Amino acid sequence: MKKTMTILLMILSSHAFASEFLVAGCKVMNNYGVALITLPGETCLFQDNGDFISAGKDGMKYFNSQKKVLWEIPGDFHHELDFSLDKKIILAKTQIIKPGTNGKHQMDILMKISLDGRILAQIDSAEILKQAGIPEMLRDLHHDPSTIKEGPTQEISHFNTLFEIPPYKNSHKNKFLRPGDYVSNNHLQGIFILSSDLKRVVHHYTVPTSRGQSLHDVQVNSDGNLIFFNNDELASPMSAKSSAVQIMNPLTKKIIFSFGSSYKPLFYSINGGAVQMLGNDHLLISTLISGTYLYSKKKNAIIHSTPITHFQDNKPIIVLRVKAVELSKFLAVWKVEENEPLKY
Repeated sequence: MKKTMTILLMILSSHAFASEFLVAGCKVMNNYGVALITLPGETCLFQDNGDFISAGKDGMKYFNSQKKVLWEIPGDFHHELDFSLDKKIILAKTQIIKPGTNGKHQMDILMKISLDGRILAQIDSAEILKQAGIPEMLRDLHHDPSTIKEGPTQEISHFNTLFEIPPYKNSHKNKFLRPGDYVSNNHLQGIFILSSDLKRVVHHYTVPTSRGQSLHDVQVNSDGNLIFFNNDELASPMSAKSSAVQIMNPLTKKIIFSFGSSYKPLFYSINGGAVQMLGNDHLLISTLISGTYLYSKKKNAIIHSTPITHFQDNKPIIVLRVKAVELSKFLAVWKVEENEPLKY
């Protein structure tokens, strides 16, 4: 049965200490959103030995703890970097000009990269759509008018997620969600399951509750269900714009959990937005502009709220995703004092 959770305007006391810190792009923050360290780049991954991987419009670079670049890969990397489950592979998304479009159409490439900078596997979005039997849908890019002649004006895809599917109970019951394969999603066209070598589209899902398949952070949880940030919830044909964090049973396509607001427009993130599973009970939820929430499903309550994650120099900023990362060893190498990790 679908459960609609109301955002509670209160902060409950925290209980156990976790060892995670909040990360937005390349900025590491404490439990209250205060920056502890900010590294170069738009999105970063961190190693226990103090090394870090940084990516953005100017490519991907691997830095050691002395900020020396050990290798780099050119490209226009977008959205977030993520690790494979064993943290030995970097999962990334970059975008290129589609051949044969006179430089006007852009497409994505999903990549698996080793920690020594080798591209292990990749697949472009044109191939994904072709294998899935889905026509390309052009979408206008939002450029500064003064630079529109310098680059593509439309994109055939907008992939924003690439996660490895973890082991989960009763995985034998779903032949399309195999541990070790990958889950990704494309704005307008839904969720794609890709083989572990990124050569084959295993399956394609659409979410019946999402207007325009506007999703972020699509993952498979420990129950084998799909969890995601639904940017544009289709609550009813005439509904006001609203967002929701939802869990969908992939076998029935039924929504079995939904976190939002009783007055729906209060929880709305037109772009961006994220959800991260922390154990069996907690969800870390962030929106594009309004902050970060730590939610307990058992208590049906927000137990911590950190709006300052979306501020810089006392001014609001846009944040695509806030995640919790275990960074004790990394911060020790950088001689950053461990200050108020995430509590739950």
